Amino acid sequence: MRTKIFLITILFLLLLALPAFAETKVLLHFNGTAGSTSFVDSSIYDHDLTASGDASISGTSKFGNGSLALDGIGDYVAIGNKGEYDWFLDNNSTEWTIDFWVKSLNVGSPMGFLSQYVSVTNYYDLYVTATNLVAMYGAVNGSVRWDSVSIAGERINDNDWHHVAFYQGTTNFATYIDGDQVTYGNNQYSGSFLPDILIGVDAGEEYFKGYIDEIRISDTNLFGASPNYPDQDDTITVPTAEEGGEDISVSQTNVVVMM
Repeated sequence: MRTKIFLITILFLLLLALPAFAETKVLLHFNGTAGSTSFVDSSIYDHDLTASGDASISGTSKFGNGSLALDGIGDYVAIGNKGEYDWFLDNNSTEWTIDFWVKSLNVGSPMGFLSQYVSVTNYYDLYVTATNLVAMYGAVNGSVRWDSVSIAGERINDNDWHHVAFYQGTTNFATYIDGDQVTYGNNQYSGSFLPDILIGVDAGEEYFKGYIDEIRISDTNLFGASPNYPDQDDTITVPTAEEGGEDISVSQTNVVVMM
């Protein structure tokens, strides 16, 4: 028993030492049985996930065998915060990436993808506007930090799957749809707050209707983004398969534990 505990401890420390594990703070595949309300964080941090409303796993998916189904009426999933993804703790010294797949079933209404909310002066929203454009907006201590809306023509409310990525650098940030840069902004303010991340709703309680799959949050420039302005013509490579969870990542790094 002691040998097993020792080996498990060593394995965990090795995983933390591997950048792919340490940098991936949240990894949600939403695989499982259709109708299930049991969700799993496949990152090593194993965050608590709490469903509200009718949020559940659907048999419709981009990758794997499921996705998060939301009906747009009070549905969302909360990711409990253990301190790994406070956007403001590092005073703009750390790069972050959020990426996921969405399939919207609602056109002409604002809907939230992800949000964190403390108060009207401290929050952020990654959402789609009433005109079907992707936007990022948020404030720190009452000062606007993020304020960007995607360029015309890059709309996602068409009942098809689209990849959305948000990159925050040390001096700028940008949103990408299906690999193309569609927004740009400058980081201006820093602060600190640690609310849960909410999937499927924004700070104004505007709920997403459709499917969300493969949510990943990483404290790195995951796609090598290099956003620019005014051209806004940077591109990233869109994932073509489900990101490996703990088991797949271990096998890829040839870490073997004998018990």
